[in-house]
Amino acid sequence: MIRAEDVRSILILGVTPELIDLAITESIEHIAVVDIRGHAFEDLKIHASKDWESVEFIHSDWRANVPHFAAAFNLILGHGSFVHLEYPDWWIKTLDLLNLYLINNGKIVLRTFFRPNRAIDFRIFFQDNVDTIIELSNDYSLSNAHSFAKLTTLLKLHALINSIRINGTIDQAALEANITWLFDQVERAIGSSDLWKVFASEFEGATPNEYAPQIGQSYLRRRELSDFAHSGR
Repeated sequence: MIRAEDVRSILILGVTPELIDLAITESIEHIAVVDIRGHAFEDLKIHASKDWESVEFIHSDWRANVPHFAAAFNLILGHGSFVHLEYPDWWIKTLDLLNLYLINNGKIVLRTFFRPNRAIDFRIFFQDNVDTIIELSNDYSLSNAHSFAKLTTLLKLHALINSIRINGTIDQAALEANITWLFDQVERAIGSSDLWKVFASEFEGATPNEYAPQIGQSYLRRRELSDFAHSGR
């Protein structure tokens, strides 16, 4: 059990507005966020319900060591983070690195996606919601931005789930095709709106050039979602 009053420092993997806001609400003294998307911290502030001024943002790959993070955190949180890492090698290496960031008795809590129990067609889901997407983008308000964020997350999740094979692994080619189709459709619908930038930020994958200087290899995040489910580890 993790009690909020026992957490003095927290690391969040990826700019996740609801987790950042939660940490601020709980008066966590040190809040840090690591994300390879350098623009994400500013772009996704639209979803914030709190002031992020005190949050430490590190533009980096989760797999790259941040020296001043050593033994610095009570808690590390990730929302679906590890589906962006190759399984099992980079899961193991990244967890070993994150463990170095924890103080004694610190905890790592990660949530990932699930295997569906029914067929999901994300194109139908998009068509059912495209009018809502356009309506939300036409009225740029905080409440609409939050509703848009939830819908964006559902769209992305449907595209991912629709790419899962029967054995629980992800079909990389299908995922790339799904994301590309969805990206193009939403751009056509709301490409001139302010919320388009938020959507594009959520769906943009890192480029090999962004990863290579830190890790020494090319790695395209969106295309390298790997076999993570039902692997026995």
